[in-house]
Amino acid sequence: GFNAVVTTGDTVTLTSTPVGLAPGKYSFKAGDFVQIGNSGRVYTVAANVVYPNTTVQLNRPIFEAAGSYPLIIGQSCQFQLICTEFPEWKFAQRNIVSWSGSFKFQESYL
Repeated sequence: GFNAVVTTGDTVTLTSTPVGLAPGKYSFKAGDFVQIGNSGRVYTVAANVVYPNTTVQLNRPIFEAAGSYPLIIGQSCQFQLICTEFPEWKFAQRNIVSWSGSFKFQESYL
């Protein structure tokens, strides 16, 4: 798996990569989810990372303390969401529900 060092700002530096990753192949693609540590916050990768590049830019400043962490990738990331906007619903037909708008969610840090 991947391990990374966190300093400050919105980037992490990879310190290890999976065996078999070939030069010129993607380590990460923009939009990938990464979680810093087993209980850290979840971020998205802001720009493609081509191996052997070791700098991964994230979508926002990093909240975790400086240090070394395992990176949890993709579907293995775990985080909680709070629904901040819940549209009204009504029955459209027998057992079909229609919604008056979009749901909006925000990451929960609790």
